[in-house]
Amino acid sequence: MKNKIFKSILFLTFIFSCSFCKTAKENLMPGQSSSDLHDLSPRFKSKVEKLIINLTQNGYSIRVSQTFRDQERQQFLHDVSIKMKKFLGKDIKITTTTKSRHSHKIDGKPAACAIDIRPNHVYLPGSQVEFYKTMRDEAKKLGLRSGADFKRTSTLHKKYDIGWDPGHIYATKCI
Repeated sequence: MKNKIFKSILFLTFIFSCSFCKTAKENLMPGQSSSDLHDLSPRFKSKVEKLIINLTQNGYSIRVSQTFRDQERQQFLHDVSIKMKKFLGKDIKITTTTKSRHSHKIDGKPAACAIDIRPNHVYLPGSQVEFYKTMRDEAKKLGLRSGADFKRTSTLHKKYDIGWDPGHIYATKCI
């Protein structure tokens, strides 16, 4: 039984982290999500667009992995995080909250105040860290916050002095 659960968790971890598995992610998880900049709140979107321009000018190619996700999807991701921690005995975070800035709406329409950005074609940890630290610094200049400043929870994150969700950029207030 434990072996089956472990395999299931590994499969879900792969699906969540696989950039090429977007269709599989959408079909396997409840709720809805988006990677469309139009699903961001207008004020946050304008800052994100500036951030993307700044990153491009710094020589980075990026991809948006997530903008909006509805409450059903957020709850599911939170529940999976809890179950993975319980079964693996390790704190493998997907999310720490059931109330995400990714789920913000205005008049019933997506208006997220959070975005997850990843570097394209950057596979080595040192190069990724460089990207995430640059993105954190550029986000701060625009008055945004970064998951690169979240509490470090793993040896790898501590080693590189970066928070556990470095691709996560958000506004402190959703407007």
